[in-house]
Amino acid sequence: MTENTNIGLDFGVVKTDKTNTFDQIKRHMDSEGYNMEGSDICSVRIQESDNEKDVILFKFVHYSVPTAETEPFYKIEFHYPK
Repeated sequence: MTENTNIGLDFGVVKTDKTNTFDQIKRHMDSEGYNMEGSDICSVRIQESDNEKDVILFKFVHYSVPTAETEPFYKIEFHYPK
């Protein structure tokens, strides 16, 4: 991650089973009421990762936006209970 990464929203810690990162993000966005139709999860970056957690940065962009370049990142920290 670079110093000037713009974090638009930090979801904080979410406890979940460890699965596919994209599926985890999509499931969380659905549960938070985000409309996944007409939008895309992109620019996924794993900022930190180990057996107990993943810290993820991603962009959630509506298809009408011509480029994701100027969109802020969302941050989420997945914790995996044993």
